[in-house]
Amino acid sequence: MHPPNSVYRGYDYAALGALADRIIIMAHDYGDSPEPLHRVVQAVEMALIDVPREKLILGVSVYTETAVSIVDKLVVAEQHRLQGVSFWRLGLLIDEMWRTLRQVLPI
Repeated sequence: MHPPNSVYRGYDYAALGALADRIIIMAHDYGDSPEPLHRVVQAVEMALIDVPREKLILGVSVYTETAVSIVDKLVVAEQHRLQGVSFWRLGLLIDEMWRTLRQVLPI
């Protein structure tokens, strides 16, 4: 779903949060590269008003990120105790990103 702080405001987060098992919030496409961390945090905090944290997954866009900025997004998900993260598109992860993810994720 588009984040609540995006230009698209067509989602009823409260209704969807009550009905869905999981919601992936696409906290990206803000126009900057990498995505500005303050906008990602704002999107998560706005979504948490209506969606239980155990249902919320942070969507990260790989094509605009670096290995370091992906870790920053993982920290946001961890700090807000979200269900997890998803990546748009795994095939775009470069070797440096995979190495970094292997170092920081408990796999």
